[in-house]
Amino acid sequence: MTGKASDGAWLACAQSEISVLAIDDDENFLAVIQTALESAGYSIATAPDGASALRELARIHPKLILLDLNMPGMDGPSFRDRQLGDESLAHIPTILMTAAVKPETAAGPLFVRACLPKPIDFEKLLLLVHHYCPINDPGFAGQTRSAENELNERDPLTPMGPGNGESESKTTATTKSPRARALRSLSRA
Repeated sequence: MTGKASDGAWLACAQSEISVLAIDDDENFLAVIQTALESAGYSIATAPDGASALRELARIHPKLILLDLNMPGMDGPSFRDRQLGDESLAHIPTILMTAAVKPETAAGPLFVRACLPKPIDFEKLLLLVHHYCPINDPGFAGQTRSAENELNERDPLTPMGPGNGESESKTTATTKSPRARALRSLSRA
């Protein structure tokens, strides 16, 4: 996926589908992630560990996986090995979320698309989720593409994948945009 609007890669996620599968053993953290993403218009499924996530993936087909590194039972690396070993799952982009001291070291051997250190910067999370699973909202998409350039310049741990640097017109957030709604809901939490 290139991320350029002109080549058709910016496909909208259907609201009836699960857009994102978040895997983390911290129930409170999953609840916050779920609130943020649902407020931004995404549908989300959650799993407390890798084994539960694999069972979820037998019935759902998310556009993106958010994966914690350290979990009891099947941890992030074990889940990722199983995911990459299954050709029906290997194509799903995965973003690592970790409290590891050196996230770039933890992310390296897992072949993930990006790594977000914990505590999570929810603005970065929303940008990354929208990059891999855009919503049909031209204002949000324009703002996201502009913000991608800024994010790539200041934070090498959260690469946006191919298509970086594709700057388009900057759009200011409105209170009606999915991003603004999600950030407002987080500030109330």
